[in-house]
Amino acid sequence: MARTRRRTVAVFYCCALLMAAPGCSYVVVKGPPKEAPKEATPSIDCTESIDAPIVDTILAVTGLAVALALGAAYSCPPNEMCMGRGMEAIGAGVVGGLAAGVGGVSAWYGYSKTSKCRSAVACTHGDQAECDRLHWNVPPPASAPAVSPQPSP
Repeated sequence: MARTRRRTVAVFYCCALLMAAPGCSYVVVKGPPKEAPKEATPSIDCTESIDAPIVDTILAVTGLAVALALGAAYSCPPNEMCMGRGMEAIGAGVVGGLAAGVGGVSAWYGYSKTSKCRSAVACTHGDQAECDRLHWNVPPPASAPAVSPQPSP
């Protein structure tokens, strides 16, 4: 009985650690401003790198795999009395599923914000299609002053 209790506690702590891991994108990723900048080509302070969403994706997939593995390991075969092992499987599945959900939502958030950031940077450098995607009305970049041809000597 004490061995089963220790195993349940170990599963709980592993799952709790797994729950705390995802969410990098919520903390690290910064999206572009909601409104277009006033100047034609300012520097945009936002996150273009998809490193944090990739980490969240890996953690979400790992959480799902751990939930399925622990659920399978602790599941009770039909027609057997397993004395509480079914509850461990349910707990592992719920906690792992929550970790996968948090990681998945955080990854989606990160990919969305970094995509908008790259669009904002392209928009401020004159890409009108990206401006339209963001619903920004950015003035075109200032063109160089026209140079009149010099008369030949």
